[in-house]
Parts: sequence; C-alpha cells; structure tokens
Amino acid sequence: MLIICDESVFLGQEAFGAIKGAQLHLLPPGGITAQSIVGADALIVRSTVPISAALLEKHTPSFIATATIGSDHVDLPLLSRRGVRFASAQGSSAATVAEFTWGLMALLAAKAERPLRSYSLGVVGCGAIGERVAQCGEDLGIKVVRVDPFLSEKAPDGPFLPMKSLSQCDLISLHVPLTLDGPHPTANMVNEAWLARLAPQTTLINTSRGGVVAEEALVQAYNDGIVKALALDVFPHEPSFDQDLIKSCTIATPHIAGRSLEGMIANTKAIEESFRDHFNLAPRLGFDVIKSTKPVELKADDGPAAFVQQAWSLSTLTEGLKQVANQNAATRSDVFKSLRRPPYRRDLTSLIGPSRGHETCQQFLQAILKIPR
Repeated sequence: MLIICDESVFLGQEAFGAIKGAQLHLLPPGGITAQSIVGADALIVRSTVPISAALLEKHTPSFIATATIGSDHVDLPLLSRRGVRFASAQGSSAATVAEFTWGLMALLAAKAERPLRSYSLGVVGCGAIGERVAQCGEDLGIKVVRVDPFLSEKAPDGPFLPMKSLSQCDLISLHVPLTLDGPHPTANMVNEAWLARLAPQTTLINTSRGGVVAEEALVQAYNDGIVKALALDVFPHEPSFDQDLIKSCTIATPHIAGRSLEGMIANTKAIEESFRDHFNLAPRLGFDVIKSTKPVELKADDGPAAFVQQAWSLSTLTEGLKQVANQNAATRSDVFKSLRRPPYRRDLTSLIGPSRGHETCQQFLQAILKIPR
C-alpha cells in the first residue's frame, strides 16, 4: 500500500507511518502533483492542496482525505463519479472552534467595557460549531437568535429565525460553509444589503470562511458605524488579505480557530479512523502526545478576558498582521503563513486551574467546560 500524505498534516507520520506493509511518502503541498500520486492507494492533504481533475489526471487513489473541517478545495462530485472514498475532519474540532469564538467574544466585550451577558447573540449557521456556540451562550444566560436557512427548511418547527431577525442582535457570529450555488448560497453573503439590516454598532465575528464576506461592503459598514467591532479569523483571499479590512479589525488572526493542539489531533484522528475503516485495518488506541501544561492563574477580580489573554497571544497575532498591512501581497501572505506555524495553542479547557477569578469568569469557564467534546 502506498500512502501519499501532505507533510503539513499534523502527526501524519505517527498516524500513517507505522502501518504494516504500507509505504508512506510525506510531501510538501507543492510536491503533491498528478505525477507524484501515481500508484497511490491513499492521498491525505490539507486545504492548500486542491483535489481537482488536474491532480487526478493520471491516477485516482481509492481513498482521499483532507485533515480539515472544510472541503471547498475538493471536487466532491468528481470523487463521487470515480467511486472514491472521501473523508474530512468535519465536526472533529467543533469544540475547539466554538471555544475560540467565545474567547474572541470575551476579549471584544472587555474592550467595549460590557459584560458578556449584556449582549444579544446572533448565530448564523447552526451546525456542529454554531450550535455549540449558541448553546454556550444560553448556558451563560445570553439571549441567542439562531439563523440557519438550511436547517430551517428541514425543521420548520425548530428554533430558527429568519435572517432579518439579526437586527435584534448586537453581537453576531458566523458559522456557515462556503457555498456558491443552491437555494441559500453563502459566497459574499455578508454584503451591503445584509449589513444594512443590522443594528448600528454591531459586533461581528467570522471564524467560518473568508469568502462569505464581501470585503468592500464590510469595510464600508465599519466606516459607517454599522459594525462597531470586528474579529476575523478568515479572509477571502488568504493567505493574503485586504489592507483596509485588516485595519478595520479589532482582532485579526490567521485562520487558526481550529488550530489548537487538541483540535489538530482531533482532525488527524478523524481521518485516520476513516482510513482504517476503508482499508479494513484494526482501530488504534489513539495519540499519546498531549502533555499537561501549567494552568492559568487568576486574581480574584479577573474576568473572562483576563483568562483568555493569559491563555492565548491573540494581540500578538493581530499586531503581526496589521504591521504588514501596507506591504505587498507576497509579504502579507508570507507573514500570514508564518503566524500559523506551531507551537499550537491549548484549548481553554486544558488551562483551567484552581484559581478561576471573578464570578463572571467562573461562569464563563463553566459554560466552556459544558461544550460537547
């Protein structure tokens, strides 16, 4: 058995390198070509390798996987026509992304000098991640508006409200896939008309896909005061990014919402399980690579933002991206990619210790702990 694996797949060697009778070739993303995958039984990539007709021109492995939540870089109809077993890590790091989203909310609320409970939260897209975000908000006692046209059609009696209901919210978090067609396309969903429905001074977070945002419209909404605070983890043309958009961000991070140590392990574990199922291999016990780490230490009056600030260096990432905002696209891309490299942060739940700060922080951490893993 020949396995071709993108060398950027976390723990790729550990997951696929010790299979009896298998030969593993770890290649850089640029080295995964139509010629290099000839003869491969399995191909494992991340989002930087498009799975297209061009890549599969000379040979089609029977198993193809992406160690990412999203699969918009994969020609799924093509794989279906060729009878390929496809696997992704969809849902595997949902808790990690939901945690990250709430970390952003805690920081934005502190900057606005508002308690989290004072917000009305709109969650757009209520799949594995969005529903976790929504439930966490309700656990904190926050009013939550769920908006999901897809799920609303499947469950008309569900808790979903129409898109116009977001005007009731002053904090909105996006958790939708990037879709170009169908009844509810999300590409450029956040456009001038969508933004015009929002209440003035809304806080907006996007940890889903950069392409769901129309950059110029969002920058204009920020300049006009429709959007007061903006936290973006994804950008339409990443690894490059728009100069004006990055300058508008209160917090900007280089597509790392799912890139905690726990999240990356979950991604690889998900596709390894599918791989073993496809090739009728016995399951493994798991990855013994997570080590204990020093918990966050808080003072008695510390709130949720203090915990997040100690746990993660998001201000450093924001500053790193903003510092090159006026540089050329190649420089912006290089910096974006460099800031995504290991070491990976830890999930907040791995950093909770005996000191849990003010009552508001204790409530915040308790809600985070309840997010399904």
